[in-house]
Amino acid sequence: MIKAVIFDIDGVLLDSKDANCLFFQNLLESAGYRRPSTEEVSHVFHLTMLDALRFLTGDTEENVRLLWERGHSFPFSRELLRVPKGAPTVLRELKTTYKIAIATGRIRRGIPTLCEMYGVPEKFFDVVVTFENFTKPKPDSESLLVAVQRLTIAPRDAVYIGDQETDRRAAASAGMHFLFYSADNDRIDPFSALPAAICALDRQKAC
Repeated sequence: MIKAVIFDIDGVLLDSKDANCLFFQNLLESAGYRRPSTEEVSHVFHLTMLDALRFLTGDTEENVRLLWERGHSFPFSRELLRVPKGAPTVLRELKTTYKIAIATGRIRRGIPTLCEMYGVPEKFFDVVVTFENFTKPKPDSESLLVAVQRLTIAPRDAVYIGDQETDRRAAASAGMHFLFYSADNDRIDPFSALPAAICALDRQKAC
């Protein structure tokens, strides 16, 4: 029985591709690194900020850590973020039936912005798991297992909504359901299709 829906943020709850790209480009350039191309940055969208900086700089761990800490307070172009059409309404609809949670590689700093853009308080989400809450990022299942532990449910009673192969692998490893959604190209089109797709996974519920 599906009891909870767990969402990734980047590429799912937010179309953040342009904002993330500009963030990494400006951050690296401001610290004296070569400004990476849009294509180069696109290869790190599935990584945590720390791992993305390791990949983009190839620098020592000490220098990468310093750059990562700088990134915590570095300007982020919020105006480039986009909420998928209908997503706030769908989230409120799902909330009437399921627990709603987040499991993301983003740092905690980004959660208030997400909540503001969706017009909900942070307590709307029953559980929020961010980079600070786990040690092994996706495709490891740790972040998802932390989420279901805090939700006090079994992994098989949750569905994870993600947009990357690493998300699918993490869900499979955790033993939970998975649905692919991309805010960038709406492979489940539109966002309003999610409730029916989630319901279809639950054989104990009439959809």
